[in-house]
This record gives sequence, structure tokens and C-alpha cells, in this order.
Amino acid sequence: MFGKLLSMLGFGDDPETAEAKRRMTQDAADPRRRMVFGLLAMSYELDPAYLQGHATTAIREWYDLSSADQLRKEVHAYLRSNDGYDVFRAVFLARAGQGAGMLTEDESWNLA
Repeated sequence: MFGKLLSMLGFGDDPETAEAKRRMTQDAADPRRRMVFGLLAMSYELDPAYLQGHATTAIREWYDLSSADQLRKEVHAYLRSNDGYDVFRAVFLARAGQGAGMLTEDESWNLA
């Protein structure tokens, strides 16, 4: 409880954030995954794959996607685009797909 209070007051991380940071530290051993984190860092400190609530909200409300097939099609459409920021969108959706439970971890990393 003391940790949650500290987090609410801005001193320390909430449990979900702490776990996301722990997992990202493990992932950073892989150079390809570090590159994905670099792309995500344009807008995010944490990988959305490790933030279930945020990932689910983003996919369902911001992108209006309700299935894994829709998500895959959207990622591939962004990857075909010539707009630079669409690469970020594709990577974000691929990783958020894991967080929202729409993609497996392996599929999420492969799409990202």
C-alpha cells in the first residue's frame, strides 16, 4: 500500500509500470527489440504490449479495431504507406495487439 501511495504522489512506479520496465529491460538484450523501443520512444516511455488497459483502449477506441484480423490488416496497410509516421503506427499497433490480447507475443514481435 505504501508503494501505491508513493506512486500516486509521483514517487515511484505503479506495479504495472514497474513490471513493464522490468520486461523491457529483458527485451533490450535483443537488438531488434531495442530498435522497436526506439521507434515507440517517439511517443511512449513504455511498450504498450505491457500495458493492457492502455493497449486495449488504443486498439478498440482510437483505431476502432475489434479483431486480430482487422489489426493485422491495419498493420500491413501502415507498412505499405509512404508516410514516415505510419511506421510508428504499425509498430505501436503490433505491440499493442499483444497487450490487448489480440496477438501472441511472437506474432506481435514479428509484425513490429
